[in-house]
Amino acid sequence: MINCEIEFSKSAQKELKKLLPQTRLSIVGAIDKLVINPRKGNVRPMVGVKSWRLRVGEYRVVYDIYDKKLVILIIKVRHRKDAYRR
Repeated sequence: MINCEIEFSKSAQKELKKLLPQTRLSIVGAIDKLVINPRKGNVRPMVGVKSWRLRVGEYRVVYDIYDKKLVILIIKVRHRKDAYRR
């Protein structure tokens, strides 16, 4: 996947805004690298759903990949203890 677009759900935007600036910068930097290859790096497919997760320190970014539209939709940005709850 080349030159895909990154979109954020409203809840993911709110979750990012609540984080400390330094934490937010490291997470946004890791998300920016997904544009190159959203299935490579510190990512794994999630079990039981079609989503993927990106590990950034103590935080997890849950996202979906839409190959036909060339879009990565960020669904959640949460601390690892809360990331896998609905």
